[in-house]
Amino acid sequence: MLRKKAVTTRTRRTFLPTPFVYAASAVAQPAVRVGAQGEGLARAKAWRYAGAIVPHDALDSAAGLPLLAVEIRLPVYDAKTGLPPRELIERAAIAAAKRGAERLILNGRPCYDGRLDRDALTTKTIALNTAGRLCMSHRLGLRYRNGRGEFGGNALEMEEMMKRANPQLVGVAFDAAECKRAGADMVNFLARHLNRIDCLIVRDWQTVDFKLLAAESKARGWSGWLVQSPPSAEGRRYLTQQFGV
Repeated sequence: MLRKKAVTTRTRRTFLPTPFVYAASAVAQPAVRVGAQGEGLARAKAWRYAGAIVPHDALDSAAGLPLLAVEIRLPVYDAKTGLPPRELIERAAIAAAKRGAERLILNGRPCYDGRLDRDALTTKTIALNTAGRLCMSHRLGLRYRNGRGEFGGNALEMEEMMKRANPQLVGVAFDAAECKRAGADMVNFLARHLNRIDCLIVRDWQTVDFKLLAAESKARGWSGWLVQSPPSAEGRRYLTQQFGV
């Protein structure tokens, strides 16, 4: 859990990246790029988590790495939208764009808890589209990172979200392990929404089998970022074995 902390400063305040930094390096298969902590740090792009409020210059830490994406993940989300507060999204977008990031990634509160709250999903989707327009104005792409709840009921919330969210404004950072744990078909979801997914998060590979997902991604010519989480030498070898990168 990320905890907010008070900071006294005269500088513009934004958010604190946690130590989870993923560096992306070039790989043999140009269409698919892979992220792993500590790999090619001198020339790499970094993926940063964001939570607590800190001075603006916090984004310039970690050896001055340029950013691939900034992800906002909070313990509590806005009571109405189920997303990070609009003010935080705006501050994050400004800071990320200034730092040269390509994407802003949002987590949120699921609208499915045994049943789909369609009114809540409508509000959430409207807020996502609004955030997408904001990101576009800063030359950022917006991606929503799913948890397990969004894939409950056979991916009911995620499928509805894909119908309602503007494809020009909102994409997906696909956490396939959470999809699998919810009992949904991660291969089918990737196939159905291939053009909306440019970030595929591969984690818990010891307990989640990604062989079919890897085969589908290669068969369909998927391109994007593979993010290994948590980073490890064993995990990196697994990506090479299954995804060929």
